[in-house]
Amino acid sequence: MLYSIPLFVNTEQVLRLLGYGRRSDADDTTLDLVEKCASAIRDAASARWTYHTFSLLEPAPAEKDFMQLAGPDMERHLYGCKEVILLAVTLGSACDHLLRRTQVTDISGAVLMDACASVLAEQYADAAEELLQAGAADEGRFLTGRFSPGYGSVPLSVQKPFIRLLNAQRAIGLTMSESGILLPRKSITAFLGIADHPVRGALAGCESCAIKDKCDRKKCGRIQ
Repeated sequence: MLYSIPLFVNTEQVLRLLGYGRRSDADDTTLDLVEKCASAIRDAASARWTYHTFSLLEPAPAEKDFMQLAGPDMERHLYGCKEVILLAVTLGSACDHLLRRTQVTDISGAVLMDACASVLAEQYADAAEELLQAGAADEGRFLTGRFSPGYGSVPLSVQKPFIRLLNAQRAIGLTMSESGILLPRKSITAFLGIADHPVRGALAGCESCAIKDKCDRKKCGRIQ
């Protein structure tokens, strides 16, 4: 599905991702470059999303095997839920092409552009989540927050069956490399539990990330 309204990149979040505590901490040159990169990423993005809901009470065999692969942290995240949503969001391949071209001609600009693309992907994932939350509320149901592969005990290897269950390649052009990287790279996959009572789920933040000891990125503002 295409989004009905294109989003503008939240440059405040970009600056936080780059390590600036406040917008005023960045000089005018940096602010100007961030705005230009944000505009280029927005123009290149062709954001799409797709999702699939299945029962946790009577899952089909393939879905049951998939959830067992997801591990104990996913079980805790979905505690009290009767269904689970698999959600996938992508900015599209044009963003990848733009980032690769920029890496060849302007290394510093590529860093800024990559941060803008990461933030925009999160914004589109937030937008999809809000739509799903609203749809659930209309039916008197409740959703957990998002929990993505790579956090806690949920291995990145679940991406392959995740994409297959969603038919994501056909739906939004999302695939995975042999090394487990989502393609296009500026894409997000996540689980959301559905219950008939308020649920919170596990918090998917830096502390539960599988690569927290290797990652040098700052929190982008959304991460709990």
